[in-house]
Amino acid sequence: MLDVHVTEILVRLARAGARSTLQALHKAMTIDSRRVQALETLIAAHFREHRPVGFYAGKIGVSVAQLNRIARQEAGASVSHLLARRLVDAARRDLVFTPTPVQAIAYSLGFQDPAYFNRFFRRQTGTTPGTYRETERRRLAA
Repeated sequence: MLDVHVTEILVRLARAGARSTLQALHKAMTIDSRRVQALETLIAAHFREHRPVGFYAGKIGVSVAQLNRIARQEAGASVSHLLARRLVDAARRDLVFTPTPVQAIAYSLGFQDPAYFNRFFRRQTGTTPGTYRETERRRLAA
């Protein structure tokens, strides 16, 4: 009879431990999800300023390494990659839907040198801003 009670107590303890571990894991995932949402909001507000990753980590209240780990886990990319992606998305939109010269778009996105913007855009997309603009406008016109 004592064996039955000891077994029952051990089973209940194991279940309680597993439940608390799952709850802690769920809570951590929720916190990480909120941190990534906060990161995306900060990126949207500051991407034109070309802030370092440390700026975003400080605003969120974590270390740079921890923020990069969370970003890779939740968003599938590092913080610097998320920043570059946001810059390229804004550049693509401006190139296709505005008549603004490439040089002015570069300055509006916070680049000090339009030539560097051209290199950055080419590295990210595989094509120059001018070529991208022509190609996309032709595609949209067809």
